[in-house]
Amino acid sequence: MGNCKKISVIVPVYKVEKYLRECLDSIVNQTFKDIEIICVDDCGNDGSEKILEEYCHIDNRVKIVHNSENKGLAISRNAGMDVSSGDYIFFLDADDYILPETLEKLYQKAETSGADIAISKTKAFADSDTKDLTERVKITNQNIEGHLRGLYKITSENFITMATNLSVMSWGKLFSSKFIKENGLRFIEQNAIHEDVGFWLKACSCFPTVVSTEDIGVMYRIRSGSIISTHKRKKSKQDLISNLHSAFTYFDEKNKDIADDLKSQVKTNECFCSLFDKRIGFLYRERLLKDNKLISILGIPVYREKINRDKKKVYKVFGIKVYIKKRNCGKQ
Repeated sequence: MGNCKKISVIVPVYKVEKYLRECLDSIVNQTFKDIEIICVDDCGNDGSEKILEEYCHIDNRVKIVHNSENKGLAISRNAGMDVSSGDYIFFLDADDYILPETLEKLYQKAETSGADIAISKTKAFADSDTKDLTERVKITNQNIEGHLRGLYKITSENFITMATNLSVMSWGKLFSSKFIKENGLRFIEQNAIHEDVGFWLKACSCFPTVVSTEDIGVMYRIRSGSIISTHKRKKSKQDLISNLHSAFTYFDEKNKDIADDLKSQVKTNECFCSLFDKRIGFLYRERLLKDNKLISILGIPVYREKINRDKKKVYKVFGIKVYIKKRNCGKQ
């Protein structure tokens, strides 16, 4: 037990040679020193493994877990949890980094509040100066600003409200190891996008106490390689549904008495309802992509907004372009 640390930082590593040093430097240079850094090598076949070995020799807090083959982000995080010894677990993606006092502030916040989960604030930044990435950063930071801050107790009554108004991402959160282990929390065992959603819904269904700070902790890198391409969007939707059903199975196993209520809250929530109601999903679709907002009914474009067009808003209503003065934007 002498080797146990206060915080286990779990970093899945896959084809991130370009960013890995910045990520690891941000962890080893934390003001909070009582940590172990568990890097899960997911067989990326670039220079990442060599970098991990270098840091392992320099800092004995760095440990490397090698996957036998490429298994994906979710299974890599599970593998990291399996060997962790910390009182708390902190997830970080290898292309992001954290500010120097992040772990110290989260640890103090969790200890003083007794919270099961402490959440730091996130700030997105673009990996390159392109219009597309800049717009994505702007939208992401606007969404982040809307997240709840403070100390909250999640209950069956506020379950989905809290789940969707707090950060859904696994990284940037300090989880109590006791809370994770006692509730058997795991990421869905498949190489799927949106693995965070299922894990977060499972965690919220255990009704934790959550504390969220105003301090920026995670610098979230938005890069072109991380954008879900068009041909992957269908799989992305299927993966999200799989993660939601994984959460539903967990609800049943955890507490059958309230499982149906929790499922209903998810199914009727605006973030997820179209995934379950095929009739509504077919009739009505809404998408926000780059600088376009699209609403279609029965597959027919009804409304589209182009953000940048000679300082005017351009709407397409039943295929007809309509130019409306800026002061009337959003009115239909």
